[in-house]
Amino acid sequence: MLAELPRRRWAPWVHREGAYLLNALTDRGNYNKQYTGGAAAGSGDNAHGQYGVLGLVGLQRAGWSRISKQHWSRVDAYWRAAQQKVEGDGPAGWAIYTLDPGGSGAPKGLPSYTNVRGPMTAGAVAVLSATERALYGPKMDLGKAGVSVHLRRGLSWMDRNFTLSDAAEELDRYFYFFTIQSVGRYTGYRTFNGIDWFREVTARMLAEQQSDGSWSGNKGSLLSTSFALLYLARANDPLAISKVRWRQPRGEGAGDAETPVEASWNNRPHDIWNFVDYASDRYEVSTTWQIAELSQPLYELMESRMMYLATDERLRLSDDQVAKLRAYVDAGGLLVTNPDGSGTPAIASIQRLAKRMFEDRGYRLEKIGTDDPIRHIHAVKVNLPMQMVHNGIRPLMVHFTRDVGRELQRFNTAHPAFNALSNLYLFTVGKRPQQSRLLNDFVVRREHAPSRSLSAARIRHDGNFDPEPRALEQLQAILANDHDIDLSLSTLSASELDRQRIAFLTTIGRFELKDAEVAALRRWIEGGGTLWIDVAGGGQEAIESQRMLVAKLAPDAQPKLMGRRDPIISGRDLDGGLDCRRVQYRRYALRVMGRRITPQLEMIQIDGRPAIIYSTVDLTAGVAGLNHWGIFGYSVTSARNLVTNGCLAVMDDSETAPASASR
Repeated sequence: MLAELPRRRWAPWVHREGAYLLNALTDRGNYNKQYTGGAAAGSGDNAHGQYGVLGLVGLQRAGWSRISKQHWSRVDAYWRAAQQKVEGDGPAGWAIYTLDPGGSGAPKGLPSYTNVRGPMTAGAVAVLSATERALYGPKMDLGKAGVSVHLRRGLSWMDRNFTLSDAAEELDRYFYFFTIQSVGRYTGYRTFNGIDWFREVTARMLAEQQSDGSWSGNKGSLLSTSFALLYLARANDPLAISKVRWRQPRGEGAGDAETPVEASWNNRPHDIWNFVDYASDRYEVSTTWQIAELSQPLYELMESRMMYLATDERLRLSDDQVAKLRAYVDAGGLLVTNPDGSGTPAIASIQRLAKRMFEDRGYRLEKIGTDDPIRHIHAVKVNLPMQMVHNGIRPLMVHFTRDVGRELQRFNTAHPAFNALSNLYLFTVGKRPQQSRLLNDFVVRREHAPSRSLSAARIRHDGNFDPEPRALEQLQAILANDHDIDLSLSTLSASELDRQRIAFLTTIGRFELKDAEVAALRRWIEGGGTLWIDVAGGGQEAIESQRMLVAKLAPDAQPKLMGRRDPIISGRDLDGGLDCRRVQYRRYALRVMGRRITPQLEMIQIDGRPAIIYSTVDLTAGVAGLNHWGIFGYSVTSARNLVTNGCLAVMDDSETAPASASR
C-alpha cells in the first residue's frame, strides 16, 4: 500500500516498515511467524517468508534505498536452497517447510520437503523473480544467462500442476489466487497448465462472492475476503503492453519441420516489467503486462493495445503467424519492434516483416518526423531513431532502429526508451492510461444465427477506401449480438452496387469517383439505397473530397443537418433504436472545437427519406473501437450507436429493395 502513495509525504512510514522488515530477516534469509526484536534467526516458514519479500519489493518500489545487495542475496540463497530436490532439470516446487534437513523448523512429525504445494511454489516463483531482478537484472543481456535454473524449475512445476479444482489447495485457495497474480505480474505468464489464470480466477472470484459482499473459505471469511479484494483490486489494472513469445519453424534437416522451436524473444526478461513499473509511477495508475502467444484468440490479444516483439536473430515467422500479427493490428493494436543488439540480421528481418504485413496495402516503414505527436504527446523531444507504418489514421507499427531493450532491462529510466514507450502507450489509449483491462471495446460475435438480414456494401474507390478493415466487422458483431441482424457485407465499386440496402464510402484523403461511377451511385440512391460517407480520422482533405462528391450526387438538393427528432438521432420509431441526442466526442476533438454534445450528421433527402448521410467527423475509427489520440471524431460508443441507428432505419424502411446501380 505504501508503495502506491506519494513518497515525500509517506517517507517516515516507509522507513519504519523498512527497518522492521530488514531487522526481521533471519540469518538464513527468511522470515519467522513473528518478530519482536533482537537477532532474527532460523529458517522460518515459506508462507510468512513470502509476505516478507513482498514487503521488500514494495519498499524498493517506494524508492527506499536501504535494501542492500547483501539482503537480497541472503533471501535469494534461502529460496534456492529451499526448493524441492529433483534429478536433472525437471519441475521442482516448494513446501511450507523445506530447508531444515531434519525438519527442525517444522511442526513435530512433519519431515522436510513434504507436501509440495501450489501456493508455496507460486510464492517462491514470485520471490525468485524479484531477487533475480534486483541482483542480476542489469547484467542480463545477449549471450548471457537468463533466468536461473531454479526459477525455470519452479515455472515448470506451475505449468504442470496449476489447477483451480485441487481439493488439497482449498485451505489456501484465495491466497493462492492472490499469489498467482503476483507471479503473472513478475513473469508475464498468462497461462499455467493450459489454464488462463487471469480469466478463470477473475470469473471464479466474482462468482463466489456471497450476498453480503464477503468470500468464504477454509480460513474464514475475514482472510478469504481480504485476499479476494487484494486480487480484485488489481484485476482491473490496465494491460499496458504484451510481449510476443514467438517461435520459428525448424530448418531443413532439423527434425520435424512442423514443430516450432523457441526463438530469442526474451533476451531481456525484465525489460517490459521495468517499463510497466515506470509507467505506473509516472501516470499514477497501476499497469501490468503479459506474455502474448500468437496462437491466442484475438479477443485476448486485444486486452492490450500495444505488443512488443524483440529479437537479436533473423526473424522467421510463418504465414499464419504474420496473419495473426496483421489481425491484431487491424483490430486496433500497435506492433512495436526492437532489434536486440542492433544487429543487421534482426533489423533486416523486421523490415521484411513490415513488408509482408503492409506492402499489399501501400503502407511502408518511414522515419518518424521530429514534430510527430508520438515524440511529444506527454514526454517531449523523444529523439530516439524510430520508423513507423501509418494508415493515415493511426500508427500500425513502430520500429526502433536501434536497440532500446538493453536500457529497459537495466531500468535506466533516464534513457529515452522509457519516454518513447510511455508516449506510445498514451497514444494508443487516447491519453487515458487508467482504462480498465476488463473494459475492452473489442466486440466478439456470439455464435448464433440472427433471424433478420441486411445487405450492405463497402464502396471501393481509387483512394484508401478501407483504412480500418475491422470497423464493419465490429458493426456486424454488434448488429448480430444486440439486434438479431445478420449484416452481409460485400466490397464493391459504385457501378457494382445491386440490391444492397445500405453502403458505406470511407476515405482518409483526397479521392474522386469517375463520372460513370457517380451516375451509377446516383441511380442506386434514387432507387432506394442509403449511402453513408465518412471521413476516417477527420482529415480536412477528405472533407473537401466528400463535399465535392455530395454536390455531384445531388446537385440540386440542399444539405440538411439532422435534428433531434430524426430517428437516426433520437432512436425513436426504430426497433431497438438508441438515443443519440446527446453524444460524446473524443477528447482530441473537443480540444479543437470546444465543448459540444450534439451530433453533426448531415443528410440529403430524396422522397422524404435520408438518402445520403455524411459526417465531417470520424465514424470509422469509432466503429472499429479505436481509442487512439489524434482522431477528430465521436467516441467509440457514440459512433457505434449512430451507425447502428442508420442500419436500423434501413431495416424499418420499406421492404422495397433499391434499384441496381448498373441499370
